[in-house]
Amino acid sequence: MAKKKSPELPYPKVKYATSENLLYPLDAMNGTKVTVAFEGMSKRHRIQLHWDGPPGAGTPTLPVVDGRASGSVVIPIDASVIGACVGKTIPVWYTATLDDQTQESYRLELTVEMIEPEDLPAPEFCDLELVEGDWWLDMRWFPGNARIALPKWPLIAAGQRLWILSVGNEHLIGNYRFAWVVENHVVTTQEAESGGEFELELSRTWLAGCEDYSSVTLNVAVTFDGAPGTPPVDPSVSLLPENGHELLHTTAKLRVTEIEEFDDFESYPKKEFLGPGSTIDTRLLKFGLPQDSHTGIGLHVVRTPPENYPEMLKGQALALCCGGAPEQLRRARLLLKWKCSRIRFAYATTGEGATFKFMGEGDLLLEERWVESRTWVNFQTPQGHLLHYIEVESLKHGSIDNLTIWHQGEPNPV
Repeated sequence: MAKKKSPELPYPKVKYATSENLLYPLDAMNGTKVTVAFEGMSKRHRIQLHWDGPPGAGTPTLPVVDGRASGSVVIPIDASVIGACVGKTIPVWYTATLDDQTQESYRLELTVEMIEPEDLPAPEFCDLELVEGDWWLDMRWFPGNARIALPKWPLIAAGQRLWILSVGNEHLIGNYRFAWVVENHVVTTQEAESGGEFELELSRTWLAGCEDYSSVTLNVAVTFDGAPGTPPVDPSVSLLPENGHELLHTTAKLRVTEIEEFDDFESYPKKEFLGPGSTIDTRLLKFGLPQDSHTGIGLHVVRTPPENYPEMLKGQALALCCGGAPEQLRRARLLLKWKCSRIRFAYATTGEGATFKFMGEGDLLLEERWVESRTWVNFQTPQGHLLHYIEVESLKHGSIDNLTIWHQGEPNPV
């Protein structure tokens, strides 16, 4: 085949392009078409269009097409190609071969513009409450993590990458708090082709670390060409990748108020002398006796004189060492249904006292304490930790009553 010559054929023309070389992506939501036209085109010409965008979807493999006696051919370009080229300037050109002669066109430097902010979606907090005209993310009014929804953006396609960054304590310039909702997520075919929204969550524990009456903002970025993220411009301001195309952001005012709950154990059926492996289920906790412990536990009316102390204990209470041989060391567990920052309850016993172990995540011992009879037990977790359960070791019958817990709505699997 003869050697290619310098460009001598006219530029290709891209449908919807303004000024011939500017293409707004949403004008080509269903794809576009490229027209190749030059004098002398015949049916015997073999025409190869080149669309040299980013690797992958941005550089499609286009078929060779036959020329037409009319002097022009139209070649379709899929919408996924447009999406992969958002924000890029790409060469578009073609060759025309007749017999053993190949001619090359001038290259059209086509800019696929950025999508305007008003044409992009914003993430949404699903748990907002309207209070006196302002939208608040109030942790008192929803359990667990904060729910987030992100509508699908225009030209979404499998292989694109998504980042959603939460920013807290925005009033503390230079000391923002960051948390990833999703980081470097590769969009799947199912996500790209299905309707609906991305349904995501923001950690409740992270929210609880922000200041009360502060704000929290969700920032979103996408790489339309599926490229991995490049380092952020200024990590003290944002962790989003520099090469990400940012969507609209959402900001909500934040309340970080703890939930206070109380149980006096009066509403439960009587239980006594339960053996190893038994559990008593109450509203705020599960009271359990490990399989390797001695009998027993219960929930019944306080009835021994040392324990009957109306200022602290009266009516029904959780019962330690309920049945079984005397003077046997028994372990019981109070498995909290919420991860707590603080707890308070009354304790009394027919003996001298008991050992209470306050346990955090991963069976971490937060504090061990000897507690004497007729004591209000108050425990505040160390900073950065939450209370998951309490283990009690005792020799004599004892009662626990008037339980108050403080938490921020993060469930504790029990």
